[in-house]
Amino acid sequence: IVKAKVLKGDVNADGKIDVYDAVAILRSVAGITSLNADAVDAADVNNDGSITSTDALRILKYVAKLIDTL
Repeated sequence: IVKAKVLKGDVNADGKIDVYDAVAILRSVAGITSLNADAVDAADVNNDGSITSTDALRILKYVAKLIDTL
């Protein structure tokens, strides 16, 4: 089985990085929803091994064009 490459930041796997991906992270952090394995891989944009509001903030900064890369 070949695992598809996950796009960092595309938490909801819709092919784009947007505010909805940050919301998905925040909902997970708050315990409202859970993320599947691919979503966890995509959500850890700072590569620290955990999914936190810091990852959501980084996505929002990227979407707002305050930073160039995730």
